[in-house]
Amino acid sequence: MVKGRRGFRGTWPLARMRRLSGMLARQDGEASFEIQFDTDETAMPFVEIRVTADCWLTCQRTLEPYAQHVEQRSRLGIIASERDEAALPEGYEPFLVTEELVALVDLVEDELILALPLVPRSGDEAVEFGVGEVPVEETSAEEESPFAALAALKSDDSRH
Repeated sequence: MVKGRRGFRGTWPLARMRRLSGMLARQDGEASFEIQFDTDETAMPFVEIRVTADCWLTCQRTLEPYAQHVEQRSRLGIIASERDEAALPEGYEPFLVTEELVALVDLVEDELILALPLVPRSGDEAVEFGVGEVPVEETSAEEESPFAALAALKSDDSRH
């Protein structure tokens, strides 16, 4: 595919990606992808992948499902052994190929898994207060002091 500078584009159902579908709240939808095999100016073989999908995740704040738009673009340097990883140019991720056949859907699935947030949180929630702000009710100095309640108890005991 590298020698022929082959490219592929299409869609694949999320439900048919076994590893990814186990991470999703719902398996609705599909991933759109573009994959291009080529060599760079140093003759390094690579595959460039662009993947987009709307993945249903479970918000860890509300525990409700929500659609997370995912876009991932990667350039993978094709290497035959782990020793070759050190020779990869900057900006390349290693892609170890030990067989001649590569399942394109596995590449798409890997990229989607890497693009998912570690802690899914829905962005649709309205946040009333900024970071570090806490709503404060006005209280008197006596009410604020934890010792004010003790002083009140002490004065009640001295009356008895």
